[in-house]
Amino acid sequence: MAGDIGAQQQKYWYAVAVFRDGSEVRMSMQQLCAGAFDRADVLILCKETMPSQLDGDGALPPALNSFLHAMNGNGADGHSTGSSARDQSRIYSHLLRDVAEGATVLIASATSAEQQLEGARLLLRGNSECVVTHEIVDRKSNVG
Repeated sequence: MAGDIGAQQQKYWYAVAVFRDGSEVRMSMQQLCAGAFDRADVLILCKETMPSQLDGDGALPPALNSFLHAMNGNGADGHSTGSSARDQSRIYSHLLRDVAEGATVLIASATSAEQQLEGARLLLRGNSECVVTHEIVDRKSNVG
Protein backbone atom coordinates (compact mmCIF):
# COMPACT_ATOMS: atom_id res chain seq x y z
CA MET A 1 0.00 0.00 0.00
CA ALA A 2 2.91 2.37 -0.43
CA GLY A 3 5.64 3.28 -2.83
CA ASP A 4 9.22 2.12 -2.51
CA ILE A 5 11.84 4.72 -1.69
CA GLY A 6 14.88 2.59 -1.05
CA ALA A 7 16.05 -0.77 0.14
CA GLN A 8 15.16 -0.06 3.77
CA GLN A 9 12.48 2.61 3.43
CA GLN A 10 8.74 2.62 2.85
CA LYS A 11 6.74 5.76 2.11
CA TYR A 12 3.15 6.12 3.28
CA TRP A 13 0.65 8.86 2.41
CA TYR A 14 -2.31 9.91 4.56
CA ALA A 15 -5.34 12.15 4.47
CA VAL A 16 -6.46 12.92 8.02
CA ALA A 17 -9.60 14.77 9.16
CA VAL A 18 -10.88 15.89 12.56
CA PHE A 19 -14.63 15.78 13.16
CA ARG A 20 -16.78 17.01 16.03
CA ASP A 21 -19.97 15.38 14.67
CA GLY A 22 -20.13 11.57 14.50
CA SER A 23 -22.63 11.55 11.62
CA GLU A 24 -20.18 13.56 9.50
CA VAL A 25 -17.49 10.93 10.17
CA ARG A 26 -19.78 8.14 8.93
CA MET A 27 -20.70 10.05 5.78
CA SER A 28 -17.06 10.83 5.00
CA MET A 29 -16.10 7.21 5.61
CA GLN A 30 -18.81 6.06 3.19
CA GLN A 31 -17.62 8.53 0.55
CA LEU A 32 -14.00 7.40 0.90
CA CYS A 33 -14.96 3.73 0.66
CA ALA A 34 -17.30 4.37 -2.29
CA GLY A 35 -14.36 5.97 -4.04
CA ALA A 36 -10.77 4.82 -4.26
CA PHE A 37 -10.23 3.70 -0.65
CA ASP A 38 -10.63 0.23 0.79
CA ARG A 39 -12.29 0.01 4.22
CA ALA A 40 -9.15 -1.67 5.61
CA ASP A 41 -7.15 1.47 4.75
CA VAL A 42 -9.31 3.78 6.88
CA LEU A 43 -9.05 4.08 10.65
CA ILE A 44 -11.24 6.03 13.03
CA LEU A 45 -9.78 7.20 16.36
CA CYS A 46 -12.01 8.35 19.18
CA LYS A 47 -11.62 8.88 22.90
CA GLU A 48 -13.07 5.46 23.77
CA THR A 49 -10.89 3.40 21.43
CA MET A 50 -7.67 5.37 21.05
CA PRO A 51 -5.73 3.93 24.02
CA SER A 52 -6.05 0.36 22.76
CA GLN A 53 -5.40 1.42 19.15
CA LEU A 54 -2.21 3.26 20.10
CA ASP A 55 -1.00 0.15 21.90
CA GLY A 56 -1.48 -1.67 18.60
CA ASP A 57 -2.54 -5.24 18.12
CA GLY A 58 -0.84 -5.78 14.76
CA ALA A 59 -4.13 -6.37 12.98
CA LEU A 60 -3.91 -3.15 10.98
CA PRO A 61 -2.18 -2.76 7.61
CA PRO A 62 1.47 -1.63 7.90
CA ALA A 63 0.71 1.95 6.81
CA LEU A 64 -1.86 2.48 9.57
CA ASN A 65 0.40 0.77 12.11
CA SER A 66 3.20 3.13 11.08
CA PHE A 67 0.94 6.17 11.60
CA LEU A 68 -0.19 4.96 15.02
CA HIS A 69 3.40 4.16 16.02
CA ALA A 70 4.49 7.68 15.06
CA MET A 71 1.47 9.19 16.81
CA ASN A 72 2.12 7.14 19.94
CA GLY A 73 5.75 8.30 19.94
CA ASN A 74 4.47 11.82 19.17
CA GLY A 75 6.55 11.92 16.01
CA ALA A 76 9.79 10.94 17.69
CA ASP A 77 11.08 8.32 15.27
CA GLY A 78 14.73 9.19 15.76
CA HIS A 79 15.16 10.10 12.08
CA SER A 80 13.57 13.54 11.87
CA THR A 81 15.50 16.50 13.15
CA GLY A 82 15.03 20.25 13.36
CA SER A 83 11.87 21.98 12.20
CA SER A 84 10.58 18.85 10.44
CA ALA A 85 10.54 16.89 13.69
CA ARG A 86 8.86 19.80 15.52
CA ASP A 87 6.20 20.10 12.80
CA GLN A 88 5.45 16.38 12.95
CA SER A 89 5.34 16.40 16.73
CA ARG A 90 2.93 19.34 16.59
CA ILE A 91 0.61 17.47 14.17
CA TYR A 92 0.45 14.41 16.41
CA SER A 93 0.03 16.54 19.55
CA HIS A 94 -2.92 18.36 18.00
CA LEU A 95 -4.55 15.12 16.88
CA LEU A 96 -4.09 13.53 20.31
CA ARG A 97 -5.50 16.62 22.02
CA ASP A 98 -8.49 16.72 19.64
CA VAL A 99 -9.33 13.08 20.41
CA ALA A 100 -8.88 13.64 24.15
CA GLU A 101 -11.35 16.55 23.89
CA GLY A 102 -13.97 14.31 22.25
CA ALA A 103 -13.29 14.76 18.54
CA THR A 104 -13.10 11.85 16.13
CA VAL A 105 -10.09 11.55 13.81
CA LEU A 106 -10.40 9.72 10.51
CA ILE A 107 -7.12 8.51 8.99
CA ALA A 108 -7.11 7.32 5.38
CA SER A 109 -3.97 5.56 4.17
CA ALA A 110 -3.37 6.21 0.47
CA THR A 111 -1.33 4.21 -2.03
CA SER A 112 0.01 7.33 -3.76
CA ALA A 113 0.20 11.10 -3.52
CA GLU A 114 -2.61 11.30 -6.09
CA GLN A 115 -4.91 9.11 -3.99
CA GLN A 116 -3.94 11.14 -0.91
CA LEU A 117 -5.08 14.32 -2.67
CA GLU A 118 -8.33 12.65 -3.75
CA GLY A 119 -8.96 11.56 -0.15
CA ALA A 120 -8.23 15.05 1.18
CA ARG A 121 -10.73 16.53 -1.30
CA LEU A 122 -13.41 14.08 -0.17
CA LEU A 123 -12.70 14.84 3.49
CA LEU A 124 -12.86 18.59 2.87
CA ARG A 125 -16.39 18.14 1.52
CA GLY A 126 -17.29 16.16 4.65
CA ASN A 127 -17.74 19.13 7.00
CA SER A 128 -14.64 18.29 9.05
CA GLU A 129 -13.02 20.73 11.42
CA CYS A 130 -9.69 20.38 9.62
CA VAL A 131 -7.97 18.20 7.03
CA VAL A 132 -4.26 17.41 6.99
CA THR A 133 -2.20 15.52 4.44
CA HIS A 134 0.77 13.75 5.91
CA GLU A 135 3.60 11.48 4.77
CA ILE A 136 5.75 9.08 6.70
CA VAL A 137 8.97 7.50 5.50
CA ASP A 138 9.25 4.36 7.59
CA ARG A 139 12.96 3.65 7.80
CA LYS A 140 12.38 0.55 9.89
CA SER A 141 10.52 -1.41 7.22
CA ASN A 142 12.22 -4.28 5.48
CA VAL A 143 11.36 -3.66 1.84
CA GLY A 144 12.61 -5.87 -0.85
